[in-house]
Amino acid sequence: MKILIVFSLAWTFASTGFAQIKLTDWLKPNHCQASVKLTQHDFDFFSRPVVFRSFPLGNPGENQEIAFEKGVWQLNYQTKVPEDRKDALEVELHCKLFKGSAPQTSIAIDFSFDKWWRENYVLMPAAVYNGNRFESRRLRYSPKLLDPRDIGPDKPMIISDIPRLNIKDGPSRIQERSGGMSVPAIGFQSGTTKTGFWLLTQQGTKFGDSGISIEESRNRKKAVISLTVPVVRENTQYFIADNQIASKDRAPDFKTGDEFTLKFRLGFFPAPEIQDLFDRFAEIRKDLSGGTELKASLPFSSCFAVQEAKFNEQNWVEEHGYYSVGDRRNLFSDWQIGWVGGMISTYPLLFAGNETTRNHVIR
Repeated sequence: MKILIVFSLAWTFASTGFAQIKLTDWLKPNHCQASVKLTQHDFDFFSRPVVFRSFPLGNPGENQEIAFEKGVWQLNYQTKVPEDRKDALEVELHCKLFKGSAPQTSIAIDFSFDKWWRENYVLMPAAVYNGNRFESRRLRYSPKLLDPRDIGPDKPMIISDIPRLNIKDGPSRIQERSGGMSVPAIGFQSGTTKTGFWLLTQQGTKFGDSGISIEESRNRKKAVISLTVPVVRENTQYFIADNQIASKDRAPDFKTGDEFTLKFRLGFFPAPEIQDLFDRFAEIRKDLSGGTELKASLPFSSCFAVQEAKFNEQNWVEEHGYYSVGDRRNLFSDWQIGWVGGMISTYPLLFAGNETTRNHVIR
């Protein structure tokens, strides 16, 4: 196997409007290194990695040619300090298959942290809180604890089989897709160093969702956060309360001329408390997606009138006196007290409904 890395000056960097900041230099004070990893997968064996190699990043504004298996890739990246985030660094990484082919290949940028602690609070918005590092049980949906040994006020937090870092010894890894979070981002707060970190990226590329993952070393003193194009969860993936489903992700077969640009922002900041990690996320969460433009298409009052009529005509059970959740075709569309349960709808019906509706709710 031959591996070739060539650096050549591609353009005058100042003309791009980006500042000349080398990514590795920017990361170094925070005990972090960046590298590019190319991986060839085998879909027949659940996209397990067959061959992978990591390469150091060169200087911003340089074309970097990398020979990997049957192809030669051309990489270059640009960096700038955003006007609105002076403590952040914005990066655009451009990748192109210059020669040959790259069957079932993914391209990742890895951020390796040499000083890591098991106690670091890892956050992936709406998907992972504190690394989801809790006791877990593999239970079919809808997951409910059934073992009496797990039930009681003195028991620890127990979660279902969701992506999580290992609370015990052994492999510790989360493989997520950018579409699996409310915002494609990953961050952590270190109680030891009193600092925080955020990696924020765009929804995906022309090849679909990107992968966002974190993996800890055996002794939990190192960790690697990866941003991968496209998402290729190796061996297993998560699906409805089960983190052991056989992976269905297939890496693309790149052909000569295929290319993409990956854009992301990095930020380190003081974070004495875990709340500081959440506070910073609230500030930056739309930095790459942009603001949301609300389009008023239906007034809330009109919408409520439609909903109220629907509930009274289709959901009201006169015989027993309650609002069902759905059309009562099965147990789960009749009555629930869970997160989609009927009590969610009865309060607004009581608060804003007409006399008939309020009488129904009271009954």
